[in-house]
Amino acid sequence: MLAAVVDNTSPDIEYSGQWSFNDTAPQTDYNQTTAYSTGPDSSFRFKFNGTWVQVRGSLIPHIISSAAYTLDGGRPTFFTSANSSTYFSQRVFYTSDIVPYGEHTLVVTPASSISYCFDNIIYTPGPYDVAPTAVMTTLPVYSYSYSNSRGRPDLRVLLPAVILPCIAVLAALLAAVFFMRYRRRSRFIELEDVPYTPTTPYSPTRLSSLAKVELPEKALSADGYHVVPTQAHFDSDAPPTYSAL
Repeated sequence: MLAAVVDNTSPDIEYSGQWSFNDTAPQTDYNQTTAYSTGPDSSFRFKFNGTWVQVRGSLIPHIISSAAYTLDGGRPTFFTSANSSTYFSQRVFYTSDIVPYGEHTLVVTPASSISYCFDNIIYTPGPYDVAPTAVMTTLPVYSYSYSNSRGRPDLRVLLPAVILPCIAVLAALLAAVFFMRYRRRSRFIELEDVPYTPTTPYSPTRLSSLAKVELPEKALSADGYHVVPTQAHFDSDAPPTYSAL
């Protein structure tokens, strides 16, 4: 079963309202092009001959896409995407039921004040009675973390992934430094809190109160000097003096 892919730039798609076209979309977008609704009352219309149709778009980080899909003037089908932190390409926004073969008209009306990123339409151009499941493998859903086709990284994704771990490591280092300083200061405080106990002052004892010892009249010192100690040496608090003979 064959399926036709219609890019958002095709003249077969009739736009109304305010739209912006991006021709430098990521490589995962079909033909690297997308169309954005930029104002209220925006919509587009697509007429085809077939039995089945599907609308695909891209999810912009932190922007929710919402739109109403009306086939042949019937009851609209509403779809609102989930909030994502990553850019997704080839996201399925709408898939119709199998309808009788013939001419059909699909009208897509994005919700007001919400940016809707439209990529392409897939439909079956022949009288098939089943949906082309092979299309799902032909145009898979991609997640894309780059800002454009030149491969420049998306700073909204890259910066938090690099800066936040660096901030966490820096905070851990600062916490360790402050903790070590706190421990050291606590030890100083503990030492300062120890009460001071003064020692008992030394009370000199007069040598005169000790028993007097009879010394020889002369004694020879180790350096060869002859010294003559007198009784005054024992009666005075001052250091003894010697006189060389």
